[in-house]
Amino acid sequence: MREAQSSDREVFESVPWEELRDLGDTSRRRRTWILVAGAALVAVIIFSVARTFSAPDPLLPPEPTAPNPVAAPPPPQEEPVPVVPPPQIQPEIPDLPSEADLMAAGALPEG
Repeated sequence: MREAQSSDREVFESVPWEELRDLGDTSRRRRTWILVAGAALVAVIIFSVARTFSAPDPLLPPEPTAPNPVAAPPPPQEEPVPVVPPPQIQPEIPDLPSEADLMAAGALPEG
């Protein structure tokens, strides 16, 4: 039983200090990215709040503006031209042969 317990422990003869030192660079990069992302998020929030408070209130009617004293005269009023509908054209219907004529020609079956 003692042999099983001693073999479960892992023993390091040397510590890889170079690899541990490189882990600090990764955390520094990560910290830089977190700061950049945080700054971008703060900028977006500030822009959103500034835009919200600078917009006019949609429930208030717009302020009336004074008419321009040097405005151009209105265009002259033209008399409206009455609209005349086009004449109704009746299509020509050809004279159709009678039933007796069709029976005489054999186009209709008798009976």
